[in-house]
Amino acid sequence: VGVRFYEQSIRLLPEIIELSCLESVQACLLLGFYALPVDASGLGYIYINLAVRLAMQNGMHRKCRRDAFSPVMMETRNRVWWTAYSLER
Repeated sequence: VGVRFYEQSIRLLPEIIELSCLESVQACLLLGFYALPVDASGLGYIYINLAVRLAMQNGMHRKCRRDAFSPVMMETRNRVWWTAYSLER
């Protein structure tokens, strides 16, 4: 069942990249995390790298103003950024 979901999500990858939002970063992280133990060719690291690039494009690597987002959204953005960063490193 998991492989079918993975294959479906890969088909949606161009749309995910085009959206370039917080959910796109989370989706790429999930794809990378799933592919790390399954694919020996390093495809998981490509997805994780893509997540980091999308996160940087969204400014998640910078400290944002307090009034830019709600506290919950700021915490989510920080957690997603540090997850992507630590997985890439």
